Amino acid sequence: MELLDNSNSTTGTFIYDGTSWRTNANTATARLEAAAIGNSTAAVAIAGLAPWPSPGARLNTTEEFTGETTSINVKTLTQS
Repeated sequence: MELLDNSNSTTGTFIYDGTSWRTNANTATARLEAAAIGNSTAAVAIAGLAPWPSPGARLNTTEEFTGETTSINVKTLTQS
């Protein structure tokens, strides 16, 4: 898991699949310069700096990240 380091998308994450980067589920807490450990299915984001409303304030939070998302891309849904 790679946490983005910019004030516009600090909850955004990307996954590298061995060939290219793709977007993934967002984290719950916006943070800059966080420490992270794990992989695309189980990771932990630790500490970091707050981007807003107190830019640069140190965060003392830890967040579990599973990367699981629920999405569906279809044109028509039918119920049977």
